[in-house]
Formats: sequence, structure tokens, C-alpha cells
Amino acid sequence: MRSSIYLLALLYVIAFTHSSLNAAQLVAGNQSYNSTFGGGFTNVTLTPSFDQIPVVFVLPTIQGGDPSNVRVRNVTTTSFQAAPTEPHRQDGPHVVMQSTSISVDKGNYELPDGTKFEVGTVNTTAQQFETGNSGTSSWYQV
Repeated sequence: MRSSIYLLALLYVIAFTHSSLNAAQLVAGNQSYNSTFGGGFTNVTLTPSFDQIPVVFVLPTIQGGDPSNVRVRNVTTTSFQAAPTEPHRQDGPHVVMQSTSISVDKGNYELPDGTKFEVGTVNTTAQQFETGNSGTSSWYQV
């Protein structure tokens, strides 16, 4: 969780204090995600649209009585869908959640101060979970 907050802070600084990231495109926004008490996924439009499918970061808030995360799916050059979710063994659906999203091009970038960072994705089946769940708990090293 702490690393996610640092990532969001870094991307926020990039989005709002630097006009260029070696031609990276970045779109930041604040959305209200539907309650999953029947509301389903929220469609989010990316304006302007991207030339390639971006990487989308959405961080949960503390809204609601149970811990939560935001599931992202169907990412395209023009939109994505997201919904708040709760861990297994909670009460299930989650209330409406206001959250920030950042969408950015995949690539290697350097900030004006020389700080370098990479935006990308990995495909993995590694998972972490509480004891008592089926499957094999493992880590994926990046």
C-alpha cells in the first residue's frame, strides 16, 4: 500500500508540475466509481485518447466500512472500466468510491532532475492471500 501511495505521488508530481516526459502521454482524473451493490463497473473516458493502450493506476480510498481495492478492466486507447471490490470474507459489495486515476504510456522516462522510471505491465499468476484459501501463495519478482 505504501508503495502505491508513493507511485501516485510521483505520478501526480509528473502530471501537474512537468510539461513533458520525453513524449509520454499522461491523463489524470478523479472519478466516482459505482457501488457494487448492483452498480457494476464504471466507464471512464480518457480525454485526450492515447495512441497505444495505456497503463492505468487507480488507488482505493478509505470510503466504506471494509477494506477495498479497485479492479480495472477493458482498458483501451479511449477508456477503461473500474469498480471497487472487497477482499474475500468481507460482506461482498462495496459503496460508491471517489478515487483518482492516472493513465500513462508504457515506456522508460527521465524527469528534468534526472530521475528515471519505467511504466509497464507483467503477466503473472502469482498471488498472495490469507491462510485457509485454496491455491499456492507466491511472489513475482520484477
